[in-house]
Amino acid sequence: MKQLIHSTGPHVIAALNESAYVVLSSTTNDTNAVVQLVPSTESGGGDVSGGNPVHAVASLLSLDEKSLYCAVSRQDKTLALYSVPVIDNGDESESEKSKRVEPIAVHGTPKRVGSLLFARVPHRGDETDPLDVVISGDFEGNVTAYPVPPAESESKSSFVNSSRLLLGHTASMLTGVKIIENGTDGKMKILTSDRDEKIRVSSFPDTYVVEGYLLGHTAFVSSLDISRDKSCPYCVTCGGDGTIRLWDFTTCEELDVVEGSAKPSDGSTDGEQQDQGDVDVPVSVAMSPDGGIVAAIWNESSRVDIFKVLSEPKSLSKVQAFECPEKPLVATFLSDGTLCLLARDPAYLFQYEMVSNDAGQVSSFAAIEKSRLCTALRNVGAQHAIKMTLSALEVDDLKKEEVQSRQDVRDKEWNNAERKERAKDRTRRRKKRKRERKRAQINE
Repeated sequence: MKQLIHSTGPHVIAALNESAYVVLSSTTNDTNAVVQLVPSTESGGGDVSGGNPVHAVASLLSLDEKSLYCAVSRQDKTLALYSVPVIDNGDESESEKSKRVEPIAVHGTPKRVGSLLFARVPHRGDETDPLDVVISGDFEGNVTAYPVPPAESESKSSFVNSSRLLLGHTASMLTGVKIIENGTDGKMKILTSDRDEKIRVSSFPDTYVVEGYLLGHTAFVSSLDISRDKSCPYCVTCGGDGTIRLWDFTTCEELDVVEGSAKPSDGSTDGEQQDQGDVDVPVSVAMSPDGGIVAAIWNESSRVDIFKVLSEPKSLSKVQAFECPEKPLVATFLSDGTLCLLARDPAYLFQYEMVSNDAGQVSSFAAIEKSRLCTALRNVGAQHAIKMTLSALEVDDLKKEEVQSRQDVRDKEWNNAERKERAKDRTRRRKKRKRERKRAQINE
């Protein structure tokens, strides 16, 4: 449920428990600069008695490609925005100056945020640069957009506490948010998944237009991903029902379902019905940039499954399963097609590259033994002795949020019980007066 890693081009932002780091990769030499995103001193009022871990991260390269915008949400209900200078000349002294970056804006959020992404919203009717916004999905079911202050702007005050509610899933926590830019039909869309088994497809930025639902999961949706290829109309999801599902989000059609394997249990037979708790739960799925490969990791397991997206018929075909040296938490693909797995300490990160057969088709993934990206992140984790979370799927914690979220809805003025009774009384009195007028007309 936590979005702990994200990439933009060669640059990666990762959450290591209560810390967030950006690994900047140079395109002109073999160097990496690690930048720490300093936590805000402000608080959104969240309970931090058990610590203040990062819940979601996201990044976006500025239009001039000189800055990397980053967003970090935390347990304390804050959403901090950063502007990290992109250094591409390998200058050691410049890299040292950028080791720590302070937030340029901090927003308090009504609920904890578990999903983040950046989007560029075009201005209607003019040719000015699009507006950069960061979009959050929270545990109350709301999707909210916050403006991103320009990197060169001196005054950030006008951007603080400014937000717009885009849409809401009534009394259901969001588990994933994705934006499709200029899809196959030329329109932008936003996909939102929740704990009530559904994925909503809405127009963007006109989010009040609901285009359809992806229905099929029988338990919470734990992960959602799309291809970076604008011509690819497919997305992949996984959930608490132990399934991985491939969808066409333009038609809201389910294309394929991969069932999770049953957990071994004492005294059970192959013919016995398995409960949801007896099925392996996939916690994270990732789709390759071209939409041709899907990777999946499983709760409390070191197994990583690789699927190929077949064209005829459109389906998922398993091509590989391998064990990660440490239990992975979240999976993501980088723009170069390599697979990154954020894992538990002391490894923190693993990177795998595609291996093709003689026909040029992807046959497997192999670990990159001397990954500069992994080395950079491991050095930081070891230096600060960072202990990673045990799982990105915090079911017990999320159940508490769901109960509170439903209570918040019941407490809304429009859903107040006394208000409903008063409305019923008014309706009864109105109907009674109407009947009396009709009887009076008949008697006349």
